[in-house]
Amino acid sequence: MANLKSIASKIKNSPKTSREIKRIVTQKFEKEKDILLQNFEFHPVTQEMMGGPDADNLSGTLIGYGNLFSFIGFDSSTDPVSPVKKMLRDMIKIKNIRKSTGNKLSFNASVKILDLEDFRSVAPMPWEGGRSWVEGIERGISGFGYYLHAARSSSRSGKGIQANRIRVMTFKNVKYMSELIRNFTKRVRKLR
Repeated sequence: MANLKSIASKIKNSPKTSREIKRIVTQKFEKEKDILLQNFEFHPVTQEMMGGPDADNLSGTLIGYGNLFSFIGFDSSTDPVSPVKKMLRDMIKIKNIRKSTGNKLSFNASVKILDLEDFRSVAPMPWEGGRSWVEGIERGISGFGYYLHAARSSSRSGKGIQANRIRVMTFKNVKYMSELIRNFTKRVRKLR
């Protein structure tokens, strides 16, 4: 029995073992991050935002009237999606991989995960400071009752304007980034 513990200790403390474990963990983690990025790109909210002012309301947030891009009020030349994708790609990462304590032959990885508030710096609402459009999708965006979707040269997006209250409707929140990150986190926790 003592020999097995000694062998396990030598394997665990071997630099070659550490390098190989780090390579395998990093490879599996990056594969899961690629899936996260694909899920982000194909999410209805992302697709709608990428479609600009002429997109359909794929997300269902505006109950079939207009689209998120013009409702939020982005300038027609704005690309609100790329900074969010870059943040997902660059900021979600393995912080460290270390050997577990004791005689057990195992390693633990610490991972940097984002939450909704982290997107404030890269996805600001164009007209409302301190919030991000990523947060707004999940927590709500006011003003839908004043939103008119029509071609207007005075509109930032070219399609949406704010008018006197024209209907009694509300914005429908949808799970977006928190769901994408939660699913990613679940998959990463299952990695072996």
